[in-house]
Amino acid sequence: MPSLETELPGMPQLMRGENLAEPETKITTLENGITVASQEDYGQVSSVGVFVNAGSRLETKSNNGVSYIIEKMAFRSTKNRTGQEIMQKLEEIGGNSLTTGSREHIVFQIEFLRSELDQGLDLLADNILCPLFLENELAEVKDMISFEQMDLQYEPTLLMHEWVHEAAFGKETPLGQPLMVSGAELDAVSSTEMHSFVKDHFVGSNIVISAAGVDHDELVYYASKKFQSVPSTTAASRAVAEKNEKYAYVGGEVRIEEEPPQQAVSETFVEPPPPMTHVMIAFGMNGWNDEDLVPICVLNTLLGGGSSFSAGGPGKGMYTRLYREVLNYNAWCEHATAQTVMLENHGVLGIVGSAEPQYSFTLVKTIVQQLYNIGVQLATEEETSRARNQLKSRVLMNLEQRNVLCEDIGRQLLCYQMRESVPSLCRRIDNVTREDLLRVARKMLSTRPSMVSYGKDLSNTPSYTEVENFFAVFRDDDTQNA
Repeated sequence: MPSLETELPGMPQLMRGENLAEPETKITTLENGITVASQEDYGQVSSVGVFVNAGSRLETKSNNGVSYIIEKMAFRSTKNRTGQEIMQKLEEIGGNSLTTGSREHIVFQIEFLRSELDQGLDLLADNILCPLFLENELAEVKDMISFEQMDLQYEPTLLMHEWVHEAAFGKETPLGQPLMVSGAELDAVSSTEMHSFVKDHFVGSNIVISAAGVDHDELVYYASKKFQSVPSTTAASRAVAEKNEKYAYVGGEVRIEEEPPQQAVSETFVEPPPPMTHVMIAFGMNGWNDEDLVPICVLNTLLGGGSSFSAGGPGKGMYTRLYREVLNYNAWCEHATAQTVMLENHGVLGIVGSAEPQYSFTLVKTIVQQLYNIGVQLATEEETSRARNQLKSRVLMNLEQRNVLCEDIGRQLLCYQMRESVPSLCRRIDNVTREDLLRVARKMLSTRPSMVSYGKDLSNTPSYTEVENFFAVFRDDDTQNA
């Protein structure tokens, strides 16, 4: 064994921290319009993602679900590698992959050893530019999606997040149609439609390559080589940009009355959990481009919430308003949490709650009262300060994760064509006042509510009209100007 004083061969050269340049986000635009952005972290692992400004909002009735399946088909067979060879190459470079999709973006992301940037970008380029979408692999993915959707039945709060899009924007609009298709719609998606969607929308003007833990010049060099074949635009992508449809928030109701599945219980003497009623009431806002985005985020943090049982203390949000005023005082309430849906130009903020069917009227009444309160009462300085600090803490701690930093850079560039510095964002959070929270709440509550109800028995759940009428006071100009 070598002495501890003997330098091991092949180890990277270490530098003192004070001799390193302060990390900053660097941005370069390639000739075909692809934006390349990165931030150094001086670690030995890199995270690189390709962010595509395309999702289910670009789908039609005939190909609804195609972007969702493209996401699930990631890192499978291409013109250059089989799916097995891609997995083997990922293992060789110490990598792992992650893909996510939404109504507006599809993200392909991998992490790997810093020295393997060339190979890592090669895998990403191969996956995005040369997918085969083989029929046998497509059939496997469709089966996998069907099983995943069966599991989602046990997570109704996740389903509420999907259904609220339909309530908020209307089922016939691109933002309101399903992201996660099933049944006949899932079966109807073909590899031909997938190739067509990629050809039309995976273009330079829609792509950001984002990275954390890389040398920017090296990233630009490899990206320009491996993605040079991407066209800057296509007729289809130009048509979308020229049309620039801004689908309006309309508000409405989705009411699904069916028996939620019971989870299997191993011991016969244990009673199965009772059926639950789940309700979400939300209101409209302007999404990521809202000038009041930061106050809205502080308001969401102030409301907080969670489940009736949570192992943890104040750091997990146990002092948020929904814990203090709802969960801690109502034993019948199983779940109450504030949730947001954030899109580029639209969004909703509301409260999701769960209780047994006999308490559904009280559940809706409680949610309505909490939402009403934020529009008529100034928050206390103590809870406002706590919400600001908690939001800053969440942002700062999440950005310590390399993959989150990579995602933050990519999504900001897709949305804003720039990245706001963390100190600037923290200053904006610190500047949010109690009056700001009241103002954005009143503006939000002046829109029509979006209501989603799901459960076995909704007979005790108030109607949408009753809920809408309760908030009519916020749509009165005299009230708004008071």
